[in-house]
Amino acid sequence: MPIKSELHVLHKIICPNRRYWNPQHLYLGTQSDNSKDAVKTKTHNMTRRETCLLGHPLDGIKWSSRDGMNRYCMECSRNSSARQRRKNK
Repeated sequence: MPIKSELHVLHKIICPNRRYWNPQHLYLGTQSDNSKDAVKTKTHNMTRRETCLLGHPLDGIKWSSRDGMNRYCMECSRNSSARQRRKNK
């Protein structure tokens, strides 16, 4: 059976061993599905980050998520908002 080009063969979340490929643990999904699964299982590279790009810690309440997937440094967001307010004066 041919697979549509926008679909990928993905590994179900129920099986934590990514090297084990039981065909019953595979399914078809989009790249978005794959990214969401990676965030849920904490295998996505951004879920393992401990600091933002400027070195601010991303622990506790020092980060926020606008879309449930990406983490944003609250310190960087505050600095960006302050710069924008100064620019608009």
